[in-house]
Amino acid sequence: MASRVMWRLIAALMLLAVSVEAETYTFQQGVADVAHPELGEYAGAHDVVIATTTWPASNPDRLRMKYQSGTEQMNTLIRFEGLEVLPDMPEGMQVSSATLTLTWQYENVFWNGATVDVYEALKVWADPNATWDDADTDAPLAWEVAGAQGTSDRGELISSTYMGPRTFSPPVQYQDEQQFVFPLSAKLVQSWINDPESNYGVIMIMNHQAASDVTFSSSEDAEDVSFRPLLTIEVCAAIPSDLNHDYYVDMGDFALLQAGWGNTYGMTDLAIMAQQWLLCSDPDNGACTWTCP
Repeated sequence: MASRVMWRLIAALMLLAVSVEAETYTFQQGVADVAHPELGEYAGAHDVVIATTTWPASNPDRLRMKYQSGTEQMNTLIRFEGLEVLPDMPEGMQVSSATLTLTWQYENVFWNGATVDVYEALKVWADPNATWDDADTDAPLAWEVAGAQGTSDRGELISSTYMGPRTFSPPVQYQDEQQFVFPLSAKLVQSWINDPESNYGVIMIMNHQAASDVTFSSSEDAEDVSFRPLLTIEVCAAIPSDLNHDYYVDMGDFALLQAGWGNTYGMTDLAIMAQQWLLCSDPDNGACTWTCP
């Protein structure tokens, strides 16, 4: 009996170690994904800067995040629509990672090193009609807190990215056209694919611990389309025991397995589920090795 259990655990570990072939999709305004030409040229990017000043009005080709206590603040809203084309991805696949890449433009250089915080946007906003006070001036629809900083305006922090140091002496600066990558939530991006109506994008805010100012190309940058914001989505096979595809292996999956034992889900070995439950009840656990290679 003990040897049978041991072999089942070994089989579970071997299953977890299987190499899963990944698929990568990219979305950038005016650009077609070379790896997936069937999707055509992408045209669903929206972005807008909301600020305590009128700076954005004359700079539609730039995105900016700035914080200077007591004087000026600028936040950026970005949304990629049309992601529902991805349900056509191979059966059993789900988003495993997602990133947003922005291209630096050489402006506003003499500041501290920047840390940019990314939050889920919770309220529908209009491009270009969003302002510091309103999500949509035409609706009209106001932010709960100016700058889209209320609990009904934005969700929890997705990521906080330190872009590196900047100093005046000795001179250390970000480089023109340098690219910076900001992690997004795989679960959030999957929800945008499954339910396009819930896709309000993200809000990017300069972390308030230090005054800083950064400028990037927007989706309207005419100089070079490769400078525009780039959404990269990687998909791979879901964890076999994640039966409800919520990125966890937990009691919800066990209930589904119990209800459809031997039929609906085709899984008849609890050792496999137990092992994946131990490793993958927390999707951020590095020991959960069921990831794309």
